[in-house]
Amino acid sequence: MRKFLEDDARNLHYVVFRMHRRLRNESLHESPLTVSEETVLLALSAQPNQTGAELARFQRITPQSTHMLVKNLTRRGYIFSHKSSLDRRRKELVLTELGERLISAIELKRLKWIQEKVDAELTAEEANTVLKALPLLRRLVDRPLESAEKKLLREH
Repeated sequence: MRKFLEDDARNLHYVVFRMHRRLRNESLHESPLTVSEETVLLALSAQPNQTGAELARFQRITPQSTHMLVKNLTRRGYIFSHKSSLDRRRKELVLTELGERLISAIELKRLKWIQEKVDAELTAEEANTVLKALPLLRRLVDRPLESAEKKLLREH
């Protein structure tokens, strides 16, 4: 088997980037959120009870930007904060019911887009090839962070 070349990596990057952008664009006209606000809600949906500082590190944005996003999302009723039961100094963020419904609607819209595109554009054999590749791609992104990545997240 041949090595995975730079052009292969470039092509994979292009496809993953374009897929992400298309999925995001599919729900933009349905969503009252900016891309940054949506990203914060998705992060809290996946991992509730994060602090503003944790969100900032994860999103790689400044704490000031995160503060403004959280303030706007709270004012609009999509998230709320509460004190941690383990550390009363820790202010954790959680989706409200309205926030959960919005994220569910966005995710459903994206899933439907994927289903429709696969059904319309790929043969059954091609769709099966995509399905076979999913565990391999998942393995690439689900591995624990390497020390350099952890350091980068701590610095930002």
